[in-house]
Amino acid sequence: MPLSLDHIPVDETNLPRYCIFRKRKVRIIAYEGANWFRIVDTDDTVRTIHRTQIDSFVKEKDNG
Repeated sequence: MPLSLDHIPVDETNLPRYCIFRKRKVRIIAYEGANWFRIVDTDDTVRTIHRTQIDSFVKEKDNG
């Protein structure tokens, strides 16, 4: 599924790469607009969700 023109790939930001969605950890692949996130759901489908659907963001562990 192609990303929209106003998306920001998560790899180009310092923003979280994982969040809790429906009580499961999912990967964020892009930010779209102010409150929209493109994620890879637990069944490997790519979907766009609103910020209000995210339970929390997961802080990455420092490997240093």
